[in-house]
Amino acid sequence: PKQHQPKHHQQQKRQKVQADWFVLLDSGWEKMEREANVTLEGEYEKYLSDHSYIGSYRFKRFEYTINFHSMQQKNKKTNKKRTIERRATEQKSSNASSITNQLQHHLQQPSTGVWKVWFSNAWNVMPDDVNGTLETAYTSGKTSAFFEMKGYKYKCDFISMQQINTDTNKSRKIQRM
Repeated sequence: PKQHQPKHHQQQKRQKVQADWFVLLDSGWEKMEREANVTLEGEYEKYLSDHSYIGSYRFKRFEYTINFHSMQQKNKKTNKKRTIERRATEQKSSNASSITNQLQHHLQQPSTGVWKVWFSNAWNVMPDDVNGTLETAYTSGKTSAFFEMKGYKYKCDFISMQQINTDTNKSRKIQRM
């Protein structure tokens, strides 16, 4: 017969995941199901110890590789890449969980988002004035924002999470941390 775990043990398991994972679909951001969320947290812990680590996971009938540096998942069969995002959740209790101090540090989020653009093979933080423009538009529910930087005009599309140069149509990935 199947043994039942005490209720307090079940609660501790639920508290281990202190972040939710989201994937950017064509229809917008979607929260990943619990099973995928737990697996990604385990893979993310490995990445925190070794920043060259490329994770992988299987969910239902799909297999993915995860590049935490670029925050993308790639379907191993179709090679379709999608942007992923990790969002901190509130602690369920005041007890310390078994997650490492390093992971807890990475969970701390500023009160406002920090916007980054993928440029020169790295995520680069946007200047404060641009960050303020993007954050104001994003938190007010707008789907895009416009700004100027270094003489260029840009549109940031929050649906596709792309920064587009309005003169050249060159686009770059953006993310909100």
